[in-house]
Amino acid sequence: PSLPIFAARAARENRIESLHAEREVLSERFATLSFDVQKTQRLHQAFSRFIGSHLSVAFEDDPEAEIRRLNGRRVELERALATHENDNQQQRLQFEQAKEGVSALNRLLPRLNLLADETLADRVDEIQERLDEAQEAARFVQQYGNQLAKLEPVVSVLQSDPEQFEQLKEDYAWSQQMQRDARQQAFALAEVVERRAHFSYSDSAEMLSGNSDLNEKLRQRLEQAEAERTRAREALRSHAAQLSQYSQVLASLKSSYDTKKELLNDLQRELQDIGVRADSGAEERARQRRDELHAQLSNNRSRRNQLEKALTFCEAEMENLTRKLRKLERDYHEMREQVVTAKAGWCAVMRMVKDNGVERRLHRRELAYLSADELRSMSDKALGALRLAVADNEHLRDVLRLSEDPKRPERKIQFFVAVYQHLRERIRQDIIRTDDPVEAIEQMEIELSRLTEELTSREQKLAISSRSVANIIRKTIQREQNRIRMLNQGLQSVSFGQVNSVRLNVNVRETHATLLDVLSEQQEQHQDLFNSNRLTFSEALAKLYQRLNPQIDMGQRTPQTIGEELLDYRNYLEMEVEVNRGSDGWLRAESGALSTGEAIGTGMSILVMVVQSWEDEARRLVQSWEDEARADCAGKIFRHVACCSSMKRRVWMRALSPRCLNYANVCRCSSSSLRRKTSVRRRARPINWCVKCFRILSMFMLSGCVALRRSFRKRFPVRKRKIRLQKRVKYGRNDDVPDGASFIRQGRINRLRRHPVQQVLFYH
Repeated sequence: PSLPIFAARAARENRIESLHAEREVLSERFATLSFDVQKTQRLHQAFSRFIGSHLSVAFEDDPEAEIRRLNGRRVELERALATHENDNQQQRLQFEQAKEGVSALNRLLPRLNLLADETLADRVDEIQERLDEAQEAARFVQQYGNQLAKLEPVVSVLQSDPEQFEQLKEDYAWSQQMQRDARQQAFALAEVVERRAHFSYSDSAEMLSGNSDLNEKLRQRLEQAEAERTRAREALRSHAAQLSQYSQVLASLKSSYDTKKELLNDLQRELQDIGVRADSGAEERARQRRDELHAQLSNNRSRRNQLEKALTFCEAEMENLTRKLRKLERDYHEMREQVVTAKAGWCAVMRMVKDNGVERRLHRRELAYLSADELRSMSDKALGALRLAVADNEHLRDVLRLSEDPKRPERKIQFFVAVYQHLRERIRQDIIRTDDPVEAIEQMEIELSRLTEELTSREQKLAISSRSVANIIRKTIQREQNRIRMLNQGLQSVSFGQVNSVRLNVNVRETHATLLDVLSEQQEQHQDLFNSNRLTFSEALAKLYQRLNPQIDMGQRTPQTIGEELLDYRNYLEMEVEVNRGSDGWLRAESGALSTGEAIGTGMSILVMVVQSWEDEARRLVQSWEDEARADCAGKIFRHVACCSSMKRRVWMRALSPRCLNYANVCRCSSSSLRRKTSVRRRARPINWCVKCFRILSMFMLSGCVALRRSFRKRFPVRKRKIRLQKRVKYGRNDDVPDGASFIRQGRINRLRRHPVQQVLFYH
């Protein structure tokens, strides 16, 4: 049966739905066809109105004649304009030439007295003759320079006997003349030998003298005969050409006559066959017949055009229906694939949420009454909020990038689960009071804003003024300049090669000096930067530097980075190295001014003085640390842990110093540069270590030694929880003692730059 017996109601409803859909399709098609018919009618009416309004144009005068006349007039005007432009250009050229002539005359006016001088031509000729003589002499020297150079050694011999030279010259000329005569005679003899065969005609002269008149007459008769023959031949050729032309014309006329005659006979036979009478009414009857045939032809053509249009319309309609059918089939397959994929994704999502315990987040009651667009909007908003939150986490960024695939919506749930696990692992449980990552992040932002406000209030309480910062930087710069002066005192006695002395020049950059002056004297004018709650002191300092120096390009660096650089006094200084090279005086130590050996010697001398100053400073620092370590138990623990292994000393020394082996050997002996250290424990043997080793141990302390932290925990187990809480508040970490990475990350490494030894360790 057309309708199934079982589930008839469902089948009937499906049939009704299909019929409704078909009715909608037919109504839509009817509306489309009616619209096309109306459009065609409107086009026909518009075309009829156009024909009716513009039909009179066909009976008006021909505009092309007027156009041709105007085109001719335009060509004449263009030709006249071109002629006028040419004349104008020629006149302009003449005017320019006249201007050049006037300017030349103006230039000649100051030299008018020279032109009036009558002896000027004689002087010019005389100078020209002298110039020609000089040029001739120069040309002679240039031409015979090699011969003159060869004859130069025998000048005395050539000058001794000029009469003999004249005799030799005459003999040489006579020899050349004799040689030329001999050559001419030989050439004449060769000519005679070549023409010897012609000398046998002894009687040819008599024959020519006797018959010369007869020969002349015969020659004239022969020439006349040849001329007549040439004329007759040319006339024959012209007559033959005319004959061929006339023959061709006759043949063409005969052929055309025969063709026309045959055509006339055929027409007469056709007229007789069709029964046409050649009378006075034949033309009228033929005209009527022609009009009837033309009318039938036009009707047939219009009918054919209508049928072709109908056929084209049907073909287009059939193509559209075929295309729609294919599109519907393709959409059906795509929707079927999407449904299957969605079902598979939903099963995967259900397994995922069951495994991760977030099932109740997906089955909230209020989500069941929302549409797909509303749910998608909620998802996009949540992803937008989480995108900013996970910008610093590489794993979450990768998961977020994968979740943006529209073909895999289950990855959004995977990203949701990953963020929830990340938050559950890393955020304090007293902050998270919900299972939703977005709400958890909002709670974290609230807590972060509260901590930020508290930190800002504490920073305002502990903030220093810009004047004090400028004074501190100035004092630091003065201290470093004093140290450079002390280095210059030691470098004055350095000499090697042509270098008598070496010195260092340290100057404060002009832009940075202006910044210090403004910070100390004009701070009231820039209180909008330093009193702003949105800017830190480093950012305010960077903004002030940009305000004072707008011509400097800061690039892509942030204001925080620029402000930290401005808080470092070393960026305020410019250092130059100069050497004293005897008579040259003080010169800058550049690549072009010094040789390779001098450059190496200059660098080594500066390095020796710097190392010596480091050792002196470190020696004083070690003495002060010894005094503190006697009373500080933590210092003793650090000294014991840091100095317990000589092998560690050697490893760190190899990493920092190129003279590691020498220092490693020196550390076991006693000298004036050594400090004797004894461990806290009695069982440990005493260890000797130098200033270099102490510098390495300081680096070991800055990197956050694990053994030191363990010893500290063992030493103070009671205060362990209290120290952790204090450090968490201060540094924002759960570690007991912040390591070097946390110092660098939190911007507290500036505290380590106050001492030269610590500066060197930090940059190593």
